[in-house]
Amino acid sequence: MGHIQDRWWTVKDGVREKTSLYGKGLRYKVRIPLPGGGERTKSFPDRQKNAAEAFLHEMENDKNEGTYLDPDAGKIAFRKYAEEHWLDEQMFDESTREQVEVRLKLHVFPYFGDDELRVILPSTIQTWDRKL
Repeated sequence: MGHIQDRWWTVKDGVREKTSLYGKGLRYKVRIPLPGGGERTKSFPDRQKNAAEAFLHEMENDKNEGTYLDPDAGKIAFRKYAEEHWLDEQMFDESTREQVEVRLKLHVFPYFGDDELRVILPSTIQTWDRKL
């Protein structure tokens, strides 16, 4: 479960104390563990604890409902994703796998290979399809 860290104040032995960051930078840091490991963080300024709490609740709800999308997920290049993830997950027989690999190398990788997944839009695919 995520939490909100107050970067300006800490509690030691039941006593609230200023940290070395007091008055500097953003005050509240939301820390959310991600389903696949790692952590997502977002910071908020002083007097914005309600916004930090709203963000935390939104992210927790998305995780619980299975609708959370990692903003960094689309930063992988299409070619790398296809070769290292997508192909391995497909249940092709050997001849079909070979045909798919050839088509990827001849038709898809030259157009999309180095593009990050997040920039490949339906309109981009439609333009590519018309050129085939």
